[in-house]
Amino acid sequence: MAVSRITIVNSLPGHENEAQRLLQELVDFYSKQAGYVAGYAFKFHPSHTDRKQNMGRISVWESKEAADKAAISTHSAALRSQLNQHVGQSHDEWLVDITGTPAGLNVKGAAKR
Repeated sequence: MAVSRITIVNSLPGHENEAQRLLQELVDFYSKQAGYVAGYAFKFHPSHTDRKQNMGRISVWESKEAADKAAISTHSAALRSQLNQHVGQSHDEWLVDITGTPAGLNVKGAAKR
């Protein structure tokens, strides 16, 4: 079954650019891994004034196994360790099942409508 990993971090003041760069570097690295479908780094829209330092990444994978294999790689662990230096204690991560096929994106293993 296709899955998505969603990560939200709260960068430390003055560390926003480095945190965003590392999130994008993770997306770029994951995009070259087996089972990767799509992914994006993001930051909250300025209208969310209470979340101006929040940012994160979304990745879609063909399976949980593919996502896990990429996550435990040495390079991924090194990037996430660097990221942790810029985000403090605030870090949320979710693994969700893809239950449908997103419009315009063919996700292998996703439930058919």
